[in-house]
Amino acid sequence: MRQMEQDLDTKLDWVAVDHFNTGHPHTHIVIRGKDERGKDLVIARDYIAHGVRARAQHLVTLELGPENDVERAQKLLNEVDNERFTRLDRALLAKAKDNVVVLMSADERHPLRQTLSAGRLQNLQRLGLAVERRPGVWALDAELEPKLRRLGERADAYKMMQRALTDAGIERAGTQLAVFERGRRQAPVVGRTIAVGLVDEISDRHYVIVDGMDGRAHYAELGRLRPDEVPARGAIVSLVSDSLHGRPRSAPRLKVLSPVGPQDLATYDGPTWLDQSLAVKREGPAPVTGFGGQLETALELRRRWLSERGLAEIRTSGEWVAKPGMRQALEARERLRLEQNLSRELDAAYVPTARGSRVVGVYDHAIATPSGKIAVIRRDDTFTLAQWTPALEAYRGRAVVGSIGPSRVTWSLDRGRGLSQGLS
Repeated sequence: MRQMEQDLDTKLDWVAVDHFNTGHPHTHIVIRGKDERGKDLVIARDYIAHGVRARAQHLVTLELGPENDVERAQKLLNEVDNERFTRLDRALLAKAKDNVVVLMSADERHPLRQTLSAGRLQNLQRLGLAVERRPGVWALDAELEPKLRRLGERADAYKMMQRALTDAGIERAGTQLAVFERGRRQAPVVGRTIAVGLVDEISDRHYVIVDGMDGRAHYAELGRLRPDEVPARGAIVSLVSDSLHGRPRSAPRLKVLSPVGPQDLATYDGPTWLDQSLAVKREGPAPVTGFGGQLETALELRRRWLSERGLAEIRTSGEWVAKPGMRQALEARERLRLEQNLSRELDAAYVPTARGSRVVGVYDHAIATPSGKIAVIRRDDTFTLAQWTPALEAYRGRAVVGSIGPSRVTWSLDRGRGLSQGLS
C-alpha cells in the first residue's frame, strides 16, 4: 500500500481484512475514494487490473527471492486436478480455435507443459467439459470457464458449510450437504440458521447456511439484504426458490418463520410457529437428529402444553386436535401478559387499539416475540401496543402517528397535530 501511495502520488485511507473462507486465502482491501486533498481518487483501469498485481509480485520476490522452476512447476501441477478455473484452463482456451485444442502442435513440445496440459484435459474429460475426438485433438466445452467457476464456488460453499457445522457442534457427512440451486422446487427448505455472512463485501451479497428438516445442511446465496432482512443465527427460516409463474428470481427468497429455535417455542404462552406446524401432517418417519429431531421433540412438548391448558385435546385414539379459537386465545394470553408487565415497568396505564383507528404518541421501544415485533407507543402516563415495522425504527424517541389497517400499520412522523388530539 505504501508503494501504491508512491505510484498514485497521494496518501491513501484504507483498511484490509484477511479471509480464509475459500480454498485460497486472500485479502480484501477497501480504499476511500478521496485523496489526501479531499478530491476524488482517480485510479487508471490498467493500474487496477495489472499494476497492483505486478507491484505485489515484485515486492514478494524481493522478500522471498525469485520463484524457481521447481516451485512454478509444482504450483501448476497442483492445478491439474482442481475443480475450478485455473491458469492451465486459461492457457488451453488461449490456444483453442473454435473450442478445439491440438495438443501435439509445434508450441506444445515442452515436455512439462505437454504433461500438464494432457493431465488437465483428462481431468476436464472426467468432469464432462472436454472430449478427445482423436489422439491429441480435444474439443472443449463452449462454457468451460463459467462452468468451472461455478464448480469452484460450489467447492468453497461446501468448505464454508463444513466449517460452520464444526463451529456449531453439528456432524454431517458430505452426502448431507447441499447447495440451494436457483430453479423450481416442489417444496421450500425449512430449517434453523447456523451461519449468516457475506459472500462478497464489494457487492454486499449475503449467504445463509440452514440445518434443514430433511437432515441436510443447505447453503444459499440471498443477494443483497437490508439490515432488518438478515436472519439471526438460530432463527427458523424458509427458503423458497423461483415461483412457478413469472420471471425467475436471481436469488431464493428467505422468510423468517420464528426468530428463535423450536426449544424456546414449546412452552411459550402465546402464538408460535409450532402451532401452525402441528396442523401439517407429514409423511414418512420422523427425523431423530439435527433440526428435524429437535423439531419433533418441541412439537410433542407443545402438544402436551396446549392440551394441559385446555386449548387442545388428545383423544382416546391418540389424535391431537386443536380447539376452535386456539390462536385467538393464545394471542389474548400473550397480549394480557405484555400489558401487565409493561404497565408495572412503565408505571403507565394500557390503552387498547382497534382496527381502523390511529395510534399517536412517542415510539419508545420494540418487544420481540416469536410471532414478530411489537412497538410500544407512549403518551404521558399511558401506553399502547401496535405492530412494528422496520420504518418505525428511524423514529425511536420521537412522536409518531400510526394508521391501523386490516393487515398492517402505516407509520409516519407526527408533525404536531396528533399530539394535541391525544392517543386514539
